[in-house]
Amino acid sequence: MRVSNELNSEHLNYLDTENSVGTLTSLFYQSKFSEILAYNDKFITSAHEYTKVKLLKSKALFELNRKEESFALIHEVLSAEQSDYNPDYIYVKASLYYFINEYQKSLALFKSSLELNQKEEGKFKSLLGLGNLAYSEGRSEDAKQYLRELKYTNVKESVDLEISLLHLEANILMSEESNLIRVNELLELAYRKGLELGWSYFCQRTLYLIAKLNQLLGKKGEAIGILKVLDMQLQFSDSRFLASLVNLEFEKINFKASNNVKLDRAEKAVLIGNHDKFIIKLDRWPILFKFIELLHGSGDFISRELIAATLWDGEKYKPRTHDPRIYDLVKRVKKQFEQVEHNPLRVEVHLGGYRLNFS
Repeated sequence: MRVSNELNSEHLNYLDTENSVGTLTSLFYQSKFSEILAYNDKFITSAHEYTKVKLLKSKALFELNRKEESFALIHEVLSAEQSDYNPDYIYVKASLYYFINEYQKSLALFKSSLELNQKEEGKFKSLLGLGNLAYSEGRSEDAKQYLRELKYTNVKESVDLEISLLHLEANILMSEESNLIRVNELLELAYRKGLELGWSYFCQRTLYLIAKLNQLLGKKGEAIGILKVLDMQLQFSDSRFLASLVNLEFEKINFKASNNVKLDRAEKAVLIGNHDKFIIKLDRWPILFKFIELLHGSGDFISRELIAATLWDGEKYKPRTHDPRIYDLVKRVKKQFEQVEHNPLRVEVHLGGYRLNFS
């Protein structure tokens, strides 16, 4: 069952009357992705603003791990055939193509935006787009060239662009495994700037990169320590995509983000999400809740022997007796969570053990 978003109507009125792009950008940097989706498009006043708002909405959907909806929204915008030669509009279209990994189209548009832009900030953003694109495609020398140009651009960039530049340089250096002391300095500065403004979006991504750096340096303990801090932040936002990225990147050191999945033991319920919340009540099936509770509390694979002993009063594991029961529990968990849109939970099996994967 989906629980309706707890949005303050006074805040939505503010959204309606103020600058759409600026307000939604601020919400995005605060990781308030569900609130962005509640914005009414009827308040969009221009084609340029329309494209920017749709980009922010698609990115919010992506952060909620609703990728199909995110990409569908972008394709809808790109197929609208709006003729506008404004370089800022071209930059946004380049960003849209970059976001859906259509790099050749993105490259042409970023270059066009750079050539047409008369404003220094516009040139900076276009160069930053080209730098991130080159890094994403593995064109290291091009990425470093754009980075040099960005550093010599005569513009006082906004803090979000400054943090993005710090991330780009850190990523380039980490990809080459060079000057990792400098990487640490860059990321500490990026985190401090994000923290000062309360921008959890940048703070969370910076912590992710710091954990990657520590893993690269072979500092497993430090990496896990940083990831625990990140996981605490993820539990107060709906950054589901980042949680899935954490689980993929740090599987080798056996770290699993909670992806904001909580258990209400009194009600025997599973709560998924923060603002965009789902509740699965299992009070009618206490053994099913106990099974999920066991897997949720571990983060690693739980053996059939332990499952049998925990769920059936210390019984000694007997394959013919307990395997069918466990298989049935797994099927029932799947059935319960199929009702959850964009379900982030699934049960994995490996070498006779089971675990919950928060993806």
